[in-house]
Amino acid sequence: MAARRVAPGPRLMRLFVAFVVCVALLAVGRVWISFAVVEKTLQTDAIVREERRLSAENARLSEDLAELGSSVRIQRIASDKLGLQYPAHLEYLKARKGAGAGLTRVAAKP
Repeated sequence: MAARRVAPGPRLMRLFVAFVVCVALLAVGRVWISFAVVEKTLQTDAIVREERRLSAENARLSEDLAELGSSVRIQRIASDKLGLQYPAHLEYLKARKGAGAGLTRVAAKP
């Protein structure tokens, strides 16, 4: 009996279909990767904007803290709102050591 030969047409067609399917899968993969890159870029941009906003807010808060902790401001509040004034005369007490222990007054300049 003679062996039957398969016509080259159907085999060539199967190879072509397999090639088209592979190219289509590669194209879909490429589009998916491009979409993922764009999405990550947008997320990165959002994080950079948030970091800049927080840095600006941090700088503003640091300025507020420096202003609120200013000794000039505290002195102004103490004198204007609380009526506190520096004393005209200042004295400190100094403890003595030894047998004649007691206190000695020491005058200080305001």
